[in-house]
Amino acid sequence: LDSCSPDPAMQHPELPEKIELFPLEKICSKWGISPAGIPEKIRFVPEFEFITLDAESRKALSAQPFTISPESNRMGYRLRGAPLKRADSGELISSAVTRGTIQLLPDGQVIVLMADAPTTGGYPRLGYVCATDVSGLSRLGPGDSFTFEAITEREAVQSLLRQEQYLNIVRKLLWI
Repeated sequence: LDSCSPDPAMQHPELPEKIELFPLEKICSKWGISPAGIPEKIRFVPEFEFITLDAESRKALSAQPFTISPESNRMGYRLRGAPLKRADSGELISSAVTRGTIQLLPDGQVIVLMADAPTTGGYPRLGYVCATDVSGLSRLGPGDSFTFEAITEREAVQSLLRQEQYLNIVRKLLWI
C-alpha cells in the first residue's frame, strides 16, 4: 500500500469514498444559513448618543458610503464620509466601549472600535456593529467601502442565533 493512501480497513462504512471537505452550502442552504462573505452593508444597533445627531446626520449614517481610511488599525477603523453633526454638542463623560462600538470623532468622521479597542471612551457612541458583522468588517481594509444599515436589537440577536446554528453545523461536519 502507498503510505499516503487511506487504509481500506479504516474507511467509515457510512461515508462515501470521496468526502467533500466543505459541503456547507448544500447543507446550510436548506435552513437559510450561509457563511459570512465580504459585506457591502454593516448592520448596527443605534444606541446611546445616536439621538444627539441632527436629523440629516442620522439619515446619512445609514445612507452614505463610508471608506476605511489608511489611518485604521487593530484599535479602530477610521472611516471617511460626509461629516456628521450633533444637534447637541454638550460635553460627554467617558464611558464603557467595546469592539464594534461606533463613535463620532470631533471632526465629524466615524470610527469603529476593533480587536484592540480601549475599554473607555469619551466620544459620542452612535451604536454598536452587530456582533455577527464585526468579523466581516475586519476582512475589509483601507480603501474598501460599505454602508451602515440600522437594525433593531432583536434583529441583532436573531443574527447571532443564525450564526450559532451555522457554527453548530460546522462543528458536526468536522466530527463526521
